[in-house]
Amino acid sequence: MFSFLPDSDREASQKGMRMIIGDGKDPTERYLEENRIEVGSQIRCVRKLRIRGPCSPEAFAFPGLKNVY
Repeated sequence: MFSFLPDSDREASQKGMRMIIGDGKDPTERYLEENRIEVGSQIRCVRKLRIRGPCSPEAFAFPGLKNVY
């Protein structure tokens, strides 16, 4: 779980967001260790809003994290 804290005051923060990786699974222990993710970590991310289509309208990308599973 993570909280999104935007850089801009015009955007709303969000708490209790579920982090999923790869093909929709929870992060593995290896993923957390390799990316040094632990309680209280702060990691930059990008919130992507989809304006059309049937999929979820919101997604978060973590460009600085390694894709290890």
